[in-house]
Amino acid sequence: QASNFRCYMATHASVGGQPAAQPLRYRNAERSPDEETPLRGSITTDQLGEYYGLRWFHPLFALICMFLQIPAWSLLSPGPYVLADIQKELGLADSPAVLVTSSVILGSIAGVLITGNVADLFGRRSSIAGCIALISLGSLLQLAIPSGGVGSFVLLVLLRGLLGLPYIGLANISLMYLIEFFPDGVRGLVATSSALSWSICNIYVLYCVQMAEDSGVDWRVTLALTPQIPCLIGLLSLSWLPESPRWLLATGRNEEAARTLDWVFKWPACYGSVYMGRSPNVTCEDEVLPNASERMMVLKRIFSPPMRAITIPTCVFYCVMAGSNNCIFAWGPELLSEATGSEAPLSLFRQAELTAIAGVLATMLLIDSVGRRALLVVSLGACSLFLLLLATGMRHEGMAHPQSYWLARAFCDAMVWSTAMTYISEVFPTGIRGTAMGFVFFGGRISAVLMPVGVGVIVRGSVFAVLVAFGAVFAFLAALALQLTETAGLPLK
Repeated sequence: QASNFRCYMATHASVGGQPAAQPLRYRNAERSPDEETPLRGSITTDQLGEYYGLRWFHPLFALICMFLQIPAWSLLSPGPYVLADIQKELGLADSPAVLVTSSVILGSIAGVLITGNVADLFGRRSSIAGCIALISLGSLLQLAIPSGGVGSFVLLVLLRGLLGLPYIGLANISLMYLIEFFPDGVRGLVATSSALSWSICNIYVLYCVQMAEDSGVDWRVTLALTPQIPCLIGLLSLSWLPESPRWLLATGRNEEAARTLDWVFKWPACYGSVYMGRSPNVTCEDEVLPNASERMMVLKRIFSPPMRAITIPTCVFYCVMAGSNNCIFAWGPELLSEATGSEAPLSLFRQAELTAIAGVLATMLLIDSVGRRALLVVSLGACSLFLLLLATGMRHEGMAHPQSYWLARAFCDAMVWSTAMTYISEVFPTGIRGTAMGFVFFGGRISAVLMPVGVGVIVRGSVFAVLVAFGAVFAFLAALALQLTETAGLPLK
């Protein structure tokens, strides 16, 4: 058993009161029992990370947060696999048909701005619960889409566009909720681990699609029922989790924050030493501004001189990255079929998702030691290389296995996406994090809608040019990543 010993630290005090020093314990600590820790009557939110440590609460919390994102992905992911059936029934050409998937992204353009503010004003946990409930109910409404005609297509696009609000809200809020509970030294690892939810969800969706094809059910049933199991699991899991103490402190709810921290600090260590006992008095300098007129000051703060060097490169980077990735996601089966000369089987996309899981695991191992910026540069450069090799393979039949280039691209793309989302979720202060993330994602959502539609016009006759163009885009992103601010190891503000 790990040694237990006592050291004196300050404990929680009521707002405005003086903290009383009481003996508290560290467990599993690798230090002498004679060493003492200086008394601390008050700490700032910057110091919460060292008080958290790593407890048995953390792996459970990370696992639950991973599954909280799956309802969002299960709403979007079935789109490309039922697109052919939708085109056949509704008589759609390629370019408008892509709106079946892109309409969710289109709806998320407004969603990133609305849900970011909602998370800052009403809390992370309640916002997540609301998003999951809306995804579940909205997905079921797809069963009511009538058969045939332009009107059915319009209704489908409008409904999926509205579902884009809870989709993007759940994806973004659950990530910021996750990182606000972890120490700084492992923040990159745990934030990256949430990217596993995309690959896990896609494997789940592929089996759902396969079952739907085997049983001959309508595409409406596939779109409506696929998210229901993840939504139920998410809501049940969320009932066990507390609200983010960082958000509670930023909104002045100190007593609620203290109760949450007291609960967290009761959990024993799963690694190293942890603070045991009641919460110290935590002060927060970054407050959430509650009313609309004051919220306008947040936008000015996002583009203030100190923040401008962070906001502008981050916005440009995500805008280009999101548009390019959604093009490859939406037209992936078509691009791969043209590149290989035969229809790409679903098994290949399952392999790609397993490869992406390996990419996320590699990122988890490297992100905190190598850093966000260096990992983005290397992985984006590798994505560029494999897309160019895939294009070259179309012109030279003797070149080996274009499917291998696709799988290698999936590995690197998973590293890019998980690293970028980690960086964006932590680079802004707590009081404006939701709003700032929403603003960054706003431009990315627009490009994620427009670029696939544009590519849809030329994709069938110009796959080689499309692959070369995206190879160049990823090379540009690698150069742009050099301009981003490194966040590895820095305290979460």
